Amino acid sequence: MSGLDWAPRFPPLLPTAVAADGEAAARLVAEAWAGVAQGRRFALDDAPEGVVVVRVLDGGAVPWVDGCVPLGTCPLAPALLLPTARQPRAPLALLVQALRAPVGEDGVLVLLPGPSLRCLTLAAPWPLVQP
Repeated sequence: MSGLDWAPRFPPLLPTAVAADGEAAARLVAEAWAGVAQGRRFALDDAPEGVVVVRVLDGGAVPWVDGCVPLGTCPLAPALLLPTARQPRAPLALLVQALRAPVGEDGVLVLLPGPSLRCLTLAAPWPLVQP
C-alpha cells in the first residue's frame, strides 16, 4: 500500500509501544529484556515483515534504541497504533475500515510510514517475564 499522505502531529501521541526492524529489532528486544530485569513490564509482538513491536504494560516509558519508531494510540482509533509525531491525512474511521476489510476485526493494526506504507496486524502479544 502506498500513497497515504502524512502530517506532523502536535501535540504528539503518548508513546505506548515502539516498533523496529532489522538490526534495530534485535537491539530493541535486548533493551526490553534489560527493562524486565529491572522490574518493567512489556509485551512483545513478532509482527510480519520482520518488524518487532514492544508494548508497554506498566505505564512507563517505552524502551528505546536508535532506529525505532515510537507508536501511540489515537483516541479516535483505539485499535490502531500510529507514529506518535505523525498522522495520516485521511479520516481515521475510513482508514481503519479500509485496513480491516482484508484482515477482519481481530488484532491491533500498526501503520508505519516510509517509501511504501506498511500496515501490520498484531495478534495477542507475548508478555515478557523474568525467568
